[in-house]
Amino acid sequence: MKRSFDDFLIYDIFETLSKYLSVQDIVNVLMVNISCYGNYKYNENYCNKIFVKKIIRSFGFQRVFDKTNSIKHLFRMFYYFKNHKCYKADFLVYMIDNSIKDNDLFRFYASQCCFRNAINTINEQDEDARILNYSGLYISDIDRLINDTFISLNDMKYILVNSDIDQLHVLFDIFNIPISLLSYTISELKYSRGDNYLITCIKYMFVKHCFGKFNVDDNSYICEILVCLIRYKRTNVLKYFIDQKREYIMRGRSIDYQSLINTCIELHDKIHLEILIKEQKYDNDKGLLERSFIIINTHRVIKLCEMAKFEYLKYLVKRHLGKAINTMIYIDSICMGLEMLIFNNFGLIKNIQLLSEYINDGNKIYINNYITKCYDDIKLDKSKRILI
Repeated sequence: MKRSFDDFLIYDIFETLSKYLSVQDIVNVLMVNISCYGNYKYNENYCNKIFVKKIIRSFGFQRVFDKTNSIKHLFRMFYYFKNHKCYKADFLVYMIDNSIKDNDLFRFYASQCCFRNAINTINEQDEDARILNYSGLYISDIDRLINDTFISLNDMKYILVNSDIDQLHVLFDIFNIPISLLSYTISELKYSRGDNYLITCIKYMFVKHCFGKFNVDDNSYICEILVCLIRYKRTNVLKYFIDQKREYIMRGRSIDYQSLINTCIELHDKIHLEILIKEQKYDNDKGLLERSFIIINTHRVIKLCEMAKFEYLKYLVKRHLGKAINTMIYIDSICMGLEMLIFNNFGLIKNIQLLSEYINDGNKIYINNYITKCYDDIKLDKSKRILI
């Protein structure tokens, strides 16, 4: 359609007026004036740039954003936020809650926010949403009212846990997320997200913080992450963690094998136990830490016997304990566990004979004498008694 001089004159007037009109006023003009709306449609891309600029500024952002393909999302957010006082982080939350997939817009909003270092202790029951500034002083709610770009700790926890993987990459590109908060995020996502999401968190942890430079306070959070992966059977993620550890590890730094291996035993887990035993041997062979040996806690042996998990205990003896099972500290633990088993459900003790080939004759006599006294205490018929 051929454009007349009057049409261009109308557009020039509209463009000039738009500098002084609000976003809503411009929309009203377009809705009531057919000529102006025709000019808008004829120059839609350029007009959308005007809208984008004005909407962004109406949100209080001074930085330029000119992605016209985000116009629909911007209008949606404009009509929501024009009547709501908000912090800059609320735009991120809105996009997440409403499943708005626009990485350019999400990155823009994130780049306009500030997140310092979260307080060291991440307690999900703690309602304190304060964050630390670079001087180590708390940023109070009053400070946040003055500067609405700050992201509170609770907001960041919510954003990390609920963002999709593309949004997560943006957050990791822009913000310095402490390991304590990564630990919280992974623990919250143990059911709801796939391995790729958790691997992204692990990769960020190593690349951003570097394993060799983790401080002492980080160790407990790293252990929490690994326990979570073991407990909820995220085997691929655990293997990825170990691969990264081998790449970034420095001499004298390692993971808490003692705690993690005993967690596997608590869960009667063979797969992850083998992975950790193998990795602990790797660290020893490479001289990355002082040569150490894994000690299976006696209370784990007591619990296995109390629960009649003799098959798993046999596996531990065969694969890891070996002759150490005949030390008195373990023999006494077996006796204590059997005592509780006899008092609670003596019928399950029948599988104790699975351990027979690993217990020496002297200790068999010791165990049999001990459990015989337990049988006597409950007055169990001798024909029903089972010995090792």
